Parts: sequence; C-alpha cells; structure tokens
Amino acid sequence: MSPEELNVLQVHCHPNEPLSADDLRFFLDKYESEGGRLTLRGFLALYYREAYQHPKHSWDELQRLGYDSELAITEQTAGQWCKASRWTRAMDEQLVELVNYLSEKSGKKPLDLLPEDVDITTDIERQHYDKLRHVPSVALKLRFLCVQQFNVLVSKALPFVDLTQHAVEGSLARKLSLLRHLIFYLTKVEFLDSILARTAATRPPPSISISRLKTLSMSADAASQEKTVFMQVYKQLGHLDPACLRQNERAFKVTLRGERVEGEVGPYQETISQLCSELQPEEAMEPGSESTSTSTSTSTSTGEQQSDQQQQPEEVLPLFVPCPNRQQAMQTIGVGENRDKFILKPSSNSPEHLRMFEFLGKLMGIAARTKSILSLNLPALFWKPLVGVEPTLQDLKAIDYSTMESLQRMTEMDKDLFQASILENFTTSLSDKTIVELVPGGKERPLTYEDRKEYVALAQQTRLHESDAQMKALVKGVSTLVPTPLLNLFTWQDLEMRICGRTEINLDVLRRYRAGVTEQDAHIRHFWKVLEDFGHHERMLFLRFAWGRQRLPSEAELKNEPMKIFPFPCDNADVRLPHAETCFFNIKLPAYTSVQVMRERLLYAITHTKTIDADLDQEDNIQDLLARGGRGRGRGGRFLGGLSAAMFGRSPFGDISSPPLSRSRGGGRGGRGGFI
Repeated sequence: MSPEELNVLQVHCHPNEPLSADDLRFFLDKYESEGGRLTLRGFLALYYREAYQHPKHSWDELQRLGYDSELAITEQTAGQWCKASRWTRAMDEQLVELVNYLSEKSGKKPLDLLPEDVDITTDIERQHYDKLRHVPSVALKLRFLCVQQFNVLVSKALPFVDLTQHAVEGSLARKLSLLRHLIFYLTKVEFLDSILARTAATRPPPSISISRLKTLSMSADAASQEKTVFMQVYKQLGHLDPACLRQNERAFKVTLRGERVEGEVGPYQETISQLCSELQPEEAMEPGSESTSTSTSTSTSTGEQQSDQQQQPEEVLPLFVPCPNRQQAMQTIGVGENRDKFILKPSSNSPEHLRMFEFLGKLMGIAARTKSILSLNLPALFWKPLVGVEPTLQDLKAIDYSTMESLQRMTEMDKDLFQASILENFTTSLSDKTIVELVPGGKERPLTYEDRKEYVALAQQTRLHESDAQMKALVKGVSTLVPTPLLNLFTWQDLEMRICGRTEINLDVLRRYRAGVTEQDAHIRHFWKVLEDFGHHERMLFLRFAWGRQRLPSEAELKNEPMKIFPFPCDNADVRLPHAETCFFNIKLPAYTSVQVMRERLLYAITHTKTIDADLDQEDNIQDLLARGGRGRGRGGRFLGGLSAAMFGRSPFGDISSPPLSRSRGGGRGGRGGFI
C-alpha cells in the first residue's frame, strides 16, 4: 500500500485528520515495506498495533469503512446506522426486550450472547418488535454490542453507586435511572438478588395458622372479610417487625388447619395463590354484578367524601376494583386496553384500609425477595409509581378509555353542541364510581363552555392521582422488605415480571422438563395435546395443581426448577388420577390410552384442588370417587410431601413466634388429591 493510498484511507475515516509526511515516513520505516510501499504483513502489523492501543478508535474506523461485526463488507455503511440519531428510545427499548427474550430462549446470559445470536427471524418477532423491523441486521448487531458493553460497565459500577441519590440531578444514580431502559433484566435482578441476600433475616421465619375451610361459606359482608385467607394472614403478620419477613426462601411457615399435610412449600404456595384469588376474584364484575359501590358521594371540600345514600355492600376485600375498561367489558361494551386488569380502590381510605394496603406492599416485597409470584393483573398505572416514574394521561386512558375520550371530545365541541349535550357540575366519578368534587363547592358549580378546559384538566389530574394515598401506603410496605432505591433501576415491566411473573403460560417453556419419560411415549403425546388445547384459565389451573402457583416466573428463574414428569406404574391406568408433588414441580402421569381420557382425568384433577388432605386413597376407582363427591382414602392425588443492612434500619423483633429451623425442605408423606 502506497503512502497516497494510506492517506486516502485515513481521510475516508477522518476527513479532517490527514496523515503528515512525517507520519508516512514513520510507517514505512517502522513496518515491513518494499519499494516505498507497505506490504500486507506491514499493514497488518500497523493495524494490529493501532487496534491494540486504541480499540474503540479502530472499531469506529471499521464501521465507517462499511464492515460489519464479522468484518464483512456491507452495502449499507454500518457506521451510519449506528449513529445515535438514528436510534430512538423506543427502538432501544425493543432491542433490550429482544435481548431479554433471546437470553431466556437460548439459556445464555445477555452478556454471553454473541452478535450472531441477535436477530429477528420470524414473522411473529417482526410483528412484535415492529420498531426494529426495518433496521439492517448489521446495525442491529452493532447496536447490541454497544448496549451489551454498556451493561458490562453498569454491572461493574453498580456496587459503588449511591442509588439513594436517584432524584439528584447530575448524580450517577440519576443518570442510571434515566437509562434504565438500556439495562438488561438479568443485570438488574442479579444486582437486586445480591443486595437482598445481604439484607436477609438471620432468624427463622414466623409461623401462622390458616383455615381455608372458612372461605367456603363467604358472601360480600364484613364477617366474610375476616374469613378470607388474606385477612387471616394480615391479622397474624401485619403487626410483626417486617425484618423477620426478609427471608431468602419462604417468608413464613403455614399450617393449614383441617388439612392433614406435611411439608412447607405446598401450603405456603397455596396460601399465596388463594389470597391473590381473593384480592382479584375472577367473578368480579360479572354482567349484572353490583359488587362495586354505586352510591353517590359529595364532598365538603376536595377529597373529603360524604355519602348521599346508603352504600351497597363492598367486595369481600376492599383493596382492588376492576378497572373501568374491565367493568365495561363485563357489560359487553368492549373498549380500550387492559380489560383483564384491576386497580387500587380509591374510596378505601380509612386508617384500617391503609394498613391493609401497606400489608399488601409487604406481600409484594416478599414476592420480590422469594420469587413466590403473585397472580395479580395490574396495569402500568399501578406499577409506575413503584419504580419512581410518573404515570401519564396515556396510562389513564389505557384503563378508562371512555372517560378520557369523553373529556377529549368535550374540549373539541363547539358552543352550541356543548350547551345541548353537557349537563355537568364540577364533580367527577372515580374508578369505583365514587363522586368527588374537583373544587370546593364543585357540586353546586355548573360547568360552562368557557371553563370546560379547566374542568377537563382538573378531572384528568383527579383521576390520575385518585389512589395516591393507597399507593403511598403500599410503597411504604414494599420499602420494609426491599430497598426501594433499587427499584429505580427497573422499568415497570421489569418489576411486574419480578413480582407477578408471566401472564401467559408458555408450553415451550414447560416442555423443557426433566423426567423419566420420553416424547415418544403415547401418553406424553396425549398430555401435550391436551395442554395445547387448554385455554389460559385451564393452563393456570394445571400450573396450580402441579406447582401450587398460577403463573410462571421468568425462564431464567424457572431454569433451576423445571417441571419433571415421571411414570405412574399402575394397573388399569384409565381409572387413575394424576399425582403431583408441588414442592418439586413433579407430576406423575398414568399411561392413559387416549387423548379423551387424558383430558377428562386431567381436567378433573385440576378443578378439584381447593383443599389438601393427606388421608386419601387412590385405590378406589374414579367412578366411586365421583359418587362420593370426590373423597377417598389413602395416598395419591396431589402429593404434598413437598406441599411439602445498609439500606434497612435495624429494629427489635418484638414478640414473634419463630420455630426452630427445619432440616428438611419438604419430603413429607401427605398428599392432596386432584379429586378432592
């Protein structure tokens, strides 16, 4: 390569920095040359030295020359696409989401992924990652390398960052908080887990006793509220020093009265699952339901409510209400997003209610610590305050489409249409239909065309902050179990994943089981066919039957505890029921002879798991069991041998009933039939 060619190369990469005559002479003298030209060996030696001493500088040069991450020339200059101006925040968010997905799918950590691992290959992926659909593969890979290197640096720096300074402008904690969308999920949770391990309790967990049989006869009244599993847990744990609940595994030990069972894992997971079902009952707001209060309320001043008429009976637990979009969907008026979501009940603001919300926050902190996920359906409007992000009007529209659209149309109306159609005063209806004044005396102040924009702004802000008191109490509860400054590294989607797991139950994940059976076994093929045909609700019931949970954690967390399927040696398999060990996520399947038999037996098992009893006998055939209402004697069904301080202040434990540490992680002989 001649001196002139070297200079052309230099100017192409750095237009304002041509090589001097001295530079060119130095290169020819220092490196192998012939006839006043660098040989290939000489050029490679020169570039090797430059790359070794200035790797980023050399990498930038290669990009400008149009080389991809595998040093192949591309038609599109990769460097052009890698300029930050071409990448929006939305694109970076989808890239990080893609990397998280590919990491779970491949089983590799994000920092171990290679550029060739990062690509969008299927139509479903192209549809989901729509912001990345038209990005050249080379640019995608190079941007991934940049984000991956950023995560390498972040993971090294995090232990030295004072995250309590996240609100201080210019602080490193603030900058990381603003760049949280670029941090991989696993980078965050590994750091979170390291902090939680160092702040864990050193004493055994407290013990509580629960009667689930009480819950079989409940109605929407105050007496029934006391019978719920949630209230039983709240009454026994709510007054304890939260430090004793900071356990690495289960936060407390549970005895289920009247249900003869040994082991710890199963009763604990069942308790968590049932209290979630009570907090957000599926039957809430069925068509014609009056479960949500419909009384009219007024205010003597903003935020102070007085009932004009007698309130309708409350829900059994007064903490959540279906969001307005869900309420309308249950009345066959399907509009907006989040039709499966619940939100905090804004009128539940008594001191006792706020203590209950604080305890709910403690349960969420427990879930974040122990990975005992809570099966709760909650929108972005709920999660954002927990990670230090202000909810937006778009978040409000996502749970109450009709109201937000009505307010928007009100601002766009002409005067004649407004006067003909709007008969309002300065009040608004909250998500639970409680009426509040927007200004003092708002009930008596009529809404006019001239002040409609003031009304809309006040209504939007009132609705956006309708549950601030409840959220403040909940955050207070979370902060007693988890250092909340850590949560400012998480996006709201990250925190939802950590506390509530995945809403969908991905069969591809469950198929990664370890077992003593093979995919070629006929009854295993029947099993997967049945699960494929199941809807979401049936899959959720199956997961609860087999594992005591209703949702899957992230795939990275599930990797340590996959589902295991074992043979079930027995005579006349078609009259037997499946057998589950919930503490180990084990299931024993009889070799059913057809898909139809598999479906019938599995459905019967998963829909009859409301109580646990160790005194069951699966020697009886199914017809006899059904004839006796599903009760038998002996062993079988659902085996529960496994049903079987820097950021925290130190405080005395007080009076806590803490039994000695168990030497066993389950392994008891009790069982719960899927047929009880």
